[in-house]
Amino acid sequence: MKRALVLFLTLAIALPVHVSADERTVKKQLIAELLGIIDTKALTQASFDLAFERLGDSMGDVGDLELDDEQKKEFEERARKQKEQMTAFRDRLYTRIDYARYAEEVYAPLFDKNFTADELRELIAFYQTKPGQKTARMLPDFALGGFIKGMELLQDTARIVEQEMRDEDRKKNPWKATLADLRSLATAVEARATDTEDYPKVSSVDELEPLITPTYIREVPKADGWGTKFSFVSDGKSYRIASAGADKRFEWNAKQLENLPAEFPTRYTEGEDADIIYQDGNLVQAPKKAQKDNDY
Repeated sequence: MKRALVLFLTLAIALPVHVSADERTVKKQLIAELLGIIDTKALTQASFDLAFERLGDSMGDVGDLELDDEQKKEFEERARKQKEQMTAFRDRLYTRIDYARYAEEVYAPLFDKNFTADELRELIAFYQTKPGQKTARMLPDFALGGFIKGMELLQDTARIVEQEMRDEDRKKNPWKATLADLRSLATAVEARATDTEDYPKVSSVDELEPLITPTYIREVPKADGWGTKFSFVSDGKSYRIASAGADKRFEWNAKQLENLPAEFPTRYTEGEDADIIYQDGNLVQAPKKAQKDNDY
C-alpha cells in the first residue's frame, strides 16, 4: 500500500511536467506552421521597405528652412545622394538578413507569449483564407505604418502639450526660463561673432534682433521670466545681456560692461531679486538655485 502511494505521488508530480512539455512542443509546431503561412520573410522585408520609404521621404523635406533657390538646389542634391546611399544600404542589408533566425527570435516569442495553442489554431485557419492572406500582407501598414501616421496626426497636439508644459515651468521657475533665454541669446551673438569677428554694436535687444535672426536664432527672446525686457549693451568688443530679476529693477551696474578675466567664477545670489547677467558668452551672475540644479 505504501509503495503504491509513493508511485501515485510520483506520477502526480511528474505528469504536469510531461503535459507542459507536450504543450510547448505543440505550440512550437503551431507557431512554425503559422509563420510559414504568414510568410515572415515577405513580412520582414515589407516592414523594412516601409521604414526606409518614410526615412527617404523625410530626407527631401525642407520643412521650415528658409532657403534661396541655390541653397534649395544644394539641399535637394544632397538628399538625392543620401537616398541613393540608403537604397544601396537597404539592398545589401537584405542579402545579409537571416530570415529564419529573425522569425524565430522576433515573431515566434510574440506568438508564444500572447496566444494559446487553440488560439494559434484559429489564427492558422484564418490566415489560410483569402482575407487572412490579405491581412498578412497588410501587417506592416497596420503596425509600422499606423504608428508613423499616428505620430504625424499627434504632432500638433504634442506641440501644444509641450508648449503648455514649458509655460507652466516658466511660471513656476522664472529664473530657469530666464537663464535659458539668456544662454540662447549669448549663443546666437557668439555664433555671429564667429562669422563677423566682432560683436554687434547696439544698445537694445530690439536693435540686436535683425542682426541675429533667423541665421543664428529662429526667434529672439526679449523679456525675462518676470516680464521685464532684457538689457543688451555692446561696444563691439564685448557685450552684456541682463535680466532685472524678480524685483524687476536693474542694479546700478547691470548695464555696464565689466573688465573680466578670461576665467572667473559666477556670482551666485541667495534670492531671486538680483539681476541675472551674461557677458561675452559667460554667466556672470545668477540665483543660487542655478548652481544647485546645474541649469546654467
